[in-house]
Amino acid sequence: AAYAVTATPVFAAAPDGASGPWADSVVSVSQALRKDGSAVLPDRSDPTQALGVAESTGAFYDVAIPGTFFSLGFGGSIVLGFDNYIVDGAGADLQAFEITQGPTYPDEKLKVEISQNGSTWVTIANPAVRDASIDFAGALPWAKFVRVTDISDATLFEATAEGYDLDAVKALNSAISIDPGCSYTQ
Repeated sequence: AAYAVTATPVFAAAPDGASGPWADSVVSVSQALRKDGSAVLPDRSDPTQALGVAESTGAFYDVAIPGTFFSLGFGGSIVLGFDNYIVDGAGADLQAFEITQGPTYPDEKLKVEISQNGSTWVTIANPAVRDASIDFAGALPWAKFVRVTDISDATLFEATAEGYDLDAVKALNSAISIDPGCSYTQ
């Protein structure tokens, strides 16, 4: 079946600060290689493209617009910081947005970890798949940092595949300030 897709070129979104739910800063990055051992394409190698509002909708046939997402490479990772607090609330607390190639394309997978201080990490999803919504499930009452690591099975992909293509990370439950002594689990 043929699918008609139109897109207007855009650039990656800007950070939204403490009043918004999207990742605001790149703390560290370790981009890995494509399946064939070559470097990830330059228009997919700027880690700031994972900041701010997602350009993808989560639909299977989203258009992958160059310059709006960051490819981790197979085994690569990125640590993102939030100006707001991501809190353990009702339901899913965090969502990763991935550029999807369609229902027949192999699943791109992530390991997702959270941290309050950027040095002590707790795994909350292993694996998370595509546009995953993830619950803290009591792992931490709040976090300021999210580390996502590609754990896709490279053997399932074509030679030029680049692993998980991260468009954005969003706090589904967030607060501008918190009382450190309180629990935010509902």
